[in-house]
Amino acid sequence: MSKGISSTAAMSKMAVRTSYEDGDILNDYLAGQLQKGSLAIVLGAGASFGFGLPSWVELIDQMFTEVGKTRNSSWSLEQAAEELCIGVYSNDRMKFAEAVRRALYKGASLTFDDLRKNDLLAAVGALTMASSRGNAAKVVSFNFDDIIKVYLSYFGYDVCIGVNLPAWSRRADVHVLHPHGLLPSTLAENIPRNIIFTQADYDDITGNSSDYWHSAILDVFRSHTCLFIGLSGHDKNLTSLLKKANDTHAKQQTGELFWGVRFSLAADPLSNSWESRGVFQYQVSGFDQIPKILFSICQRAAQRQQ
Repeated sequence: MSKGISSTAAMSKMAVRTSYEDGDILNDYLAGQLQKGSLAIVLGAGASFGFGLPSWVELIDQMFTEVGKTRNSSWSLEQAAEELCIGVYSNDRMKFAEAVRRALYKGASLTFDDLRKNDLLAAVGALTMASSRGNAAKVVSFNFDDIIKVYLSYFGYDVCIGVNLPAWSRRADVHVLHPHGLLPSTLAENIPRNIIFTQADYDDITGNSSDYWHSAILDVFRSHTCLFIGLSGHDKNLTSLLKKANDTHAKQQTGELFWGVRFSLAADPLSNSWESRGVFQYQVSGFDQIPKILFSICQRAAQRQQ
C-alpha cells in the first residue's frame, strides 16, 4: 500500500483501471465528483475549434496571409508566432495581440442564436451552470477566447474571469482562468495583458514555479478531478504541470488511480504520455460524442439527488 493512503482509500472503486474503462462506472464517478463540487474543466485549442473558432494552424496561417507572407512549414506554431511578433510587429506585444484577436474572431458570430446551436458549448455550459446537482465552478482555458463567458452571460450567470495575478478573490457562479491571456471578443474592450503565444513566451514560463499562474493552475489540478477537452499534450508547460499535479494530487489520500480524464481518439500518439501523468484517456470514436457524455454526467448527477 502506498504511503499516506488509508486502507479504506486503497479499496476505492476507482483504484483499478477497469473502473475507468467501463463507461457507466466512469460516468457515474464523474457525476459524483460534479455533485461534490470536485470536477473542473480544462479547455484547449480543440475546444475552441469545436466552438466554431479557427484551429491554431488556421489562426497562424490567416495572420501570415493578412500580411502577405507565407509560414515556413519547418517552424513550430510558437516559432511562427514569434517570427510574426518580431518581424511584422517589431515585438510590440499589444499590436501583435490585436492582430491575433482580429484573426481569432474574423467571421465568427457570437449571437445567442448561433452559440446555442453548438453542442459542445452547450454541454460545457451545462456542466458549469449552478445547480443543486453540483457544477464545475472552475474552468481553466488555455485559449484566448471569451466564448464561455459570453455564452453563460446570456443566461445571466456571473462569470469571474481570471487574467491578471495576483487578484482579489470574489464570489461568482463560475471562475474561468486564462493563464495564457485573454482576447475579449468585444473589440472596443482593452486586452488586459500580453498573451502567451511565441516560443520566447513559453521559454519564460515552462517549469517556472515562481510564476503566479504556475501555482494557481497547479492548485486547481491537484484539488479536482479534471476533464481535459481539446488538449493535444504538445505544450511543455502543461505537461510539466501535469507531472507535478500527479505527484501531489489529493487522490493520494483517497486512492483513485487517475486524477484527470482526457477525451481522445483511439489512434492518439500521446495517450501514454497523458496516462503516465495520471490522466486517463477516455476514448471516443469521434469528437461529436463528447457533448453526449458531458450531458450524461449532468443527468446522472441530478439523478443522484433524487
